[in-house]
Amino acid sequence: MCKPLEVLDHSTHGYLAYCPDCGGFTLAFGTTLAVMLEDDIRRMGEHVSTQLKAHRNAVCPNAKAFMFKPGTNSTCQMVLTYTEMEHLETMLNRGMLLYEAQSLLHDATG
Repeated sequence: MCKPLEVLDHSTHGYLAYCPDCGGFTLAFGTTLAVMLEDDIRRMGEHVSTQLKAHRNAVCPNAKAFMFKPGTNSTCQMVLTYTEMEHLETMLNRGMLLYEAQSLLHDATG
């Protein structure tokens, strides 16, 4: 049984949490809840950032113009607006920054 999740970032749009027991991440965003591995979270962050840069000022901010699977083994898809993608990018960036800082502190203290 896993310990309580460590919330890495949260907002009105959702949260990103980490389980120190199993190493899994839980992403809740809008109406989507996905349990993912670190590689999937990092891939998603890179994909979101790439898509935002590629489509800056090219799509209506409120049109559901982005569709992708949250993880490599996911059977669902996220469908987001440009604005939602910006919120997701912020959540992933802040959450993973905190995760990396906590990992460094944990490694330093043993």
